[in-house]
Amino acid sequence: MSTLDAIAATAAPSNDQYRQIVESAVDYAIVICDLEGRVTSWNEGARKVFGWSSQEILGQSIDRLFTPADIAAGVAAQQRRTALAEGRALDDRWHARKDGSRFWGSGELMLLRGDDDEVTGFVKIVRDRTAERRDAAGRRQLALDLQFLARASEELSELSDYQ
Repeated sequence: MSTLDAIAATAAPSNDQYRQIVESAVDYAIVICDLEGRVTSWNEGARKVFGWSSQEILGQSIDRLFTPADIAAGVAAQQRRTALAEGRALDDRWHARKDGSRFWGSGELMLLRGDDDEVTGFVKIVRDRTAERRDAAGRRQLALDLQFLARASEELSELSDYQ
């Protein structure tokens, strides 16, 4: 074994280290599902973001994370098809929590490959971006309101000049 091989072997994270990384990412929902979309792994961040415990969601369809409209439209299956064709699928949309409330989630669905490089499933990583989306919408509305007030002020000024 060369020195470089020895360094690479000791530098590679162990399965336990990967598990610790995933479990410590509590602001990110990290969900693994098989090729049919059944949830096979669920981190603490996913519990925090979506509300289901791992005992409640393991073995269930990943469709549960989508809104009723997206479920009816087959969005989860379409994302899996896109990820299979392109390697990943962007996932910026409303998602459903266990309690039925919605949140704006931003993330991706990516392929998960085994040691033989065969696709074994998918990993979905999502972060709750509801507050950021709400703030951006508020800024857009404020800009529109200011534009309206500026036009109204100009028109009033023109009216007073006319009199």
